Amino acid sequence: CVNDNYWFGRDKSCEYCFDEPLLKRTDKYRTYSKKHFRIFR
Repeated sequence: CVNDNYWFGRDKSCEYCFDEPLLKRTDKYRTYSKKHFRIFR
């Protein structure tokens, strides 16, 4: 970890983007927010 926080979500600006092709095919993919959650250090 080098940053103080990290965003997870569907948005391309997130440090950890949920854009794997396998994940996109699931029914639950659309339930994830563009910025779903953030972890602070």
